[in-house]
Amino acid sequence: MPDGAVVPVPSKSSRLIVPDGLPGEHRFSTWRDCVSTMWDIAVDDLDATKRFQVSAEMFHLGTAIFAQSAVTGHSLRRTSSIVARGAVDHISMQLRLRGTQTGRVEGGSVTVMPGDICFFDAVHTYTATSTDYEVISVTMPRGLFTSFLDDFMSPHGLVLRGNTPLGSLLANHLVAVMKVAPTLSAIESTAAAAGTAALAAACCSPLIASRPRLPAAAVPAVLLAVRHHIEAHLGSTDLTAEAIAQRFALSRSALYRLFEPLGGVADYVRKRRLARAYAELGRSATPEARRRITDISSDCGFESSAVFSRAFRREFGLTPRDMQFATSQPFPAPEEGSPAVVLHDWLARLTQ
Repeated sequence: MPDGAVVPVPSKSSRLIVPDGLPGEHRFSTWRDCVSTMWDIAVDDLDATKRFQVSAEMFHLGTAIFAQSAVTGHSLRRTSSIVARGAVDHISMQLRLRGTQTGRVEGGSVTVMPGDICFFDAVHTYTATSTDYEVISVTMPRGLFTSFLDDFMSPHGLVLRGNTPLGSLLANHLVAVMKVAPTLSAIESTAAAAGTAALAAACCSPLIASRPRLPAAAVPAVLLAVRHHIEAHLGSTDLTAEAIAQRFALSRSALYRLFEPLGGVADYVRKRRLARAYAELGRSATPEARRRITDISSDCGFESSAVFSRAFRREFGLTPRDMQFATSQPFPAPEEGSPAVVLHDWLARLTQ
């Protein structure tokens, strides 16, 4: 089997294998690339990469991605840059079968023990350190999860303990779905994903309800609407905090609170403009598609090409011209069907 190949199975669900019979450095880089849409991971030193072990199976069930992975301990971060760059709006949960994780969310710390289930919200940041572990993880679009909650609040950082009745109920369900995932048909996959979302929402809703109420502007649906507006108007020079607040009938302080987990509204807009410019420079690298950098700068909402160049270099470590030149050089494309390419595509296309 080729390293990191997608393996066909009889059912209509997709199966992704990250093999463990590779050198440690290769295993680490493969896993780091696989999860880079959602996480930035690191180990202590070069020796740790040589000892790195990972084995994972992942299944796309139409409206949810199920995975079971056993991985050497590492640190992980979901930074505001990753949130802005990825622009995914998913809810994830992880059942920890083995190992512990100590993390931090805005306003507090999170400790996850074997048997516990931790929830993550893709629009928020998270940092953590984990021992060697094994987990079952589920990622689904926000709408699939929130459709089963009457009064939605973000579950980010919530831990459903394994020694509670609801924690045990959900954990047993996740284990059962993971076991039958390779055999599910397309219709069965959709049903399993919907059932998981309903059960997860029901099991964590008492904990969510007990949390302090957040201001209305912190409801993720509002944040998502503002983010979509920003994405659709990146070329406009009128994406100031004042203009956005007025557009959505928010006070400036409410807007600032809304974007605080993402590094602030101005920083979020800047990062999205730079991400758009980065992609556009890559697309225009060939002679037949080449565009002037000043045009790209203007289309992405920068006031001048000089301002754009300085911001681009601070963000990516090279100038726009260097970027355009580098991407015009022959470079081997990622192996078709590699775990990183497949998982990135799965996450980007994951919809309700």
